[in-house]
Amino acid sequence: MAHTGRLLPLLSNRYEEAADELLRKISADTGDRLMLKMRLASVVDINTLDAHIPGGRWFALSAELDYVVFDGETRLPKFAVELDGRQHWTDLEQRRKDAAKNRICEHADLPLIRITSDFVHTTGRWPLLSYAVNAFYSSEAFFEAQKNGSVPQDEPFYVGNVLTPLQDGKSGFLPGTFDALAIRDLWSLHRNGLIPRPIPNTFKVRPDEGGGVRAIAYLPVAKDRYLISESRVRDFRFQGISPYDLAEEICVVDIANAAADWLAGKPVASNSTTMRKKAAEIQRLIDDSQIVGVGAGTGIIEGSEEFSIKLTRRGR
Repeated sequence: MAHTGRLLPLLSNRYEEAADELLRKISADTGDRLMLKMRLASVVDINTLDAHIPGGRWFALSAELDYVVFDGETRLPKFAVELDGRQHWTDLEQRRKDAAKNRICEHADLPLIRITSDFVHTTGRWPLLSYAVNAFYSSEAFFEAQKNGSVPQDEPFYVGNVLTPLQDGKSGFLPGTFDALAIRDLWSLHRNGLIPRPIPNTFKVRPDEGGGVRAIAYLPVAKDRYLISESRVRDFRFQGISPYDLAEEICVVDIANAAADWLAGKPVASNSTTMRKKAAEIQRLIDDSQIVGVGAGTGIIEGSEEFSIKLTRRGR
């Protein structure tokens, strides 16, 4: 049949096509169903919205979700995926719509993850989208095990407790976190005397006005040389992984990749002047109560004799 030019494709770019391919594979493996461009009112009960979210009913009638995964047996929605382009960070009207959609999904207990184009590329062990969705299914199995009594009710879910087999031709297992392989590699470098410390210091930052959750990490690798990484992901409410943990794990992977580059002679390390500026920025975030979590166990994090970061607010 000849196309008249009045039809539009459901998938309009490579980013959407890659996300579709990843989600379809996971859905096929789990027996669930994937649907595209679902109207929000077809997924949640809109009759309960206006009492909790002013204007929510009418918004749900016009808004849609990019992807919705349905239970293969009950046909009930399990989770939704939104693909956010640049305008979702910067356009005020788009951010308002995103916030309304977030509130409706949260009210309906529908896990929603917001992803950007880099989620469909393999970084570290998996594409980030595959990792997040697998974390969802791992948590689902965990909570089912709690229901049948095989897991204590007071035990919290942590994706790192799920062991996955190694994929690099070696026997054994790794924790199920995105950065587990990076942490293993950093420890190996440290044990071989190639870097002075095995694990970077990490800091999780509250969402900014653009709906972004940040993480900052640094690792001293030699005198006056530091590897610094920052990541920013969309804020979301999803089952199995939080945006804070995801941003932190991305930073650790970036640090491990930078360590390999530095040892290969690439100029990827910063000097103490740059590190002092970054430490001052982190301290301001702490003082302003913007840090929600740190990957360190001491009250003072010392990167060198030239700077320190106090994990409690400084007096003003």
